[in-house]
Formats: sequence, C-alpha cells, structure tokens
Amino acid sequence: MARNHEFYRPDLEEEDMLATSRQIERDLLKVIDTDSVILDVGANRGQFALEILKILPETKIYSFEPIVDAYEELKSVSQLNPQIIPVNRAVSLKTGQSMFFVTASDVGSSLLDHCLINLHNGSL
Repeated sequence: MARNHEFYRPDLEEEDMLATSRQIERDLLKVIDTDSVILDVGANRGQFALEILKILPETKIYSFEPIVDAYEELKSVSQLNPQIIPVNRAVSLKTGQSMFFVTASDVGSSLLDHCLINLHNGSL
C-alpha cells in the first residue's frame, strides 16, 4: 500500500489554501466593516495588516510591535499603507515597564517567560 506522501499534489494544496483564504475573508466581512478599527497586537512586520487591507482597504489598523527590527520594517510597510499606524509598544493589561522575552527569531517573542511556559507544559 502506498503512503500518503507519495500522492502529494501541490496543486491541491494551493487550491485548499485559496478556499481557506476565501472562507476567512467571508468570516471577517461578517464582523469587520470599513468603520472598524483593528488592533494588530504583535504585528511583527505587518503581514496580518496587509492581509486585512486586501479585504478592507480603507480600514484603520493600529499595529503594535515592540521589537525594534520588526518595528522598523513595519514602519516601512506603513509608509506605503497609511491605514496602518505602527506603534512601537507591547500590549499588556498592566501599565508600566516589563521584561520582554525575545526568541532567536522574533516570531513568538512575548511578555511571557518562555521558560515558565515550558515548565508549565512539561517541556523542560
């Protein structure tokens, strides 16, 4: 019997991704309109904001990104897309300053201590 990976069809994967993308767009249009203000918390380089602008090009998006390198790229994206307002801050329920834990790649960085998360999940 052949294994699944022998039947890998990139064309079907692309078709599935398009269908998923269309479903996400329909779902977003049910809850977001042009008067909405979107908060993109942990915006990284603005990938999510750019996807939202494809669906609702006039929507205002406040994109929060505390990591300087990612924020600088986010600012460049916002210069071409003025609906994106970059904010070089982390978002928390508490006011003030806090330790920010940065991963090797900036994806996944957080106010949460990853060592404590791994201990809680039994990973350490």
